[in-house]
Amino acid sequence: MENVIERAYILETSSVLRPESFPRELFSGISNTSKVAMDLTQPLAEVRRQAVEHLERNYLKELLTEHKGRINRASETAGITTRQLHKLLTKHGIRKEDFKEPQFATT
Repeated sequence: MENVIERAYILETSSVLRPESFPRELFSGISNTSKVAMDLTQPLAEVRRQAVEHLERNYLKELLTEHKGRINRASETAGITTRQLHKLLTKHGIRKEDFKEPQFATT
């Protein structure tokens, strides 16, 4: 996720990152009208931090859903190491087990 944000920052010609600054795949399945609630009484840095956390959390959930909880494949798609992915999952309280397909016992 950090790589995606850094890339957008480097390639953006204006001083503001917008959804258009990021790869379209990042927002697949997200409505154009969906917005992160903003508290205008907070400094920009705090609003930005909250927006990034919201984006990271949603990205990770979609990523794990797509890869059925497989960390190796998810980290490869995200362009980060499995260690980095585990740290992000812990940070956001996301469990990979919640995204794995149920295993049915055959008796």
